[in-house]
Amino acid sequence: ILAVLADDVMLKESGGLDFKKVEKETKTGEGSEIETDKTGRASILYPNGTLANLSENTNLVIKNLNDSGSQSKLRLLTGSVWSKLQNVLGKGDLYEVETENMVASVRGTEFRVDFANGVSVIEVFENKVEVQAIDPETGQPIEGGFIELFAGEKVTVG
Repeated sequence: ILAVLADDVMLKESGGLDFKKVEKETKTGEGSEIETDKTGRASILYPNGTLANLSENTNLVIKNLNDSGSQSKLRLLTGSVWSKLQNVLGKGDLYEVETENMVASVRGTEFRVDFANGVSVIEVFENKVEVQAIDPETGQPIEGGFIELFAGEKVTVG
């Protein structure tokens, strides 16, 4: 479910050509693109209790999402997304937020990813996050560019 917290929030469904304004809430899924403007804020509410809050001036694509919400990959094009995984993920479960230059993978944690002007900032509030740097030109992981961040830690990739 995509829930509007503050106007304006736009949604382009998978395969759609145009963004449409979301008034209160709507179902969304894999392949959808969400955009908030300078006053817009939204939440993606997953069936398993996971929550992803989108800040103002954010644009992201839901790359992968299964029906239960236990497999999710978000592509943050610009802006900020704060994630709270409600339940500890089980074996095979996955939650990732990727930007142009890194991917953050988690299991049962709370963290925030900001991305603007080619710079990613990852801040961990609870448990740990695995961060892998990505070459923006090839889209491939950079050898030696993997770290684990723990609660209270923050890293910038740029």
